[in-house]
Amino acid sequence: MVLPPSVTTVSELLILLRKRRYQVAQVFDESLLRPTVNKQFAEFFTRLEDGDEVALVPNRPTPPATPDI
Repeated sequence: MVLPPSVTTVSELLILLRKRRYQVAQVFDESLLRPTVNKQFAEFFTRLEDGDEVALVPNRPTPPATPDI
């Protein structure tokens, strides 16, 4: 995914994803996720660089259900 220049942190990425995927915005809630950057657990304030790999890991045993789209 090519990010706009305004997205420089994991938190800003989640905001962008909530806006772009408003139908399932609740799955991008920071309280439900642990981010990883380049396969290392990270904080939401972690700065993103070109080419970074970001993954979002649920921090609950059972992630919340997504609505039918």
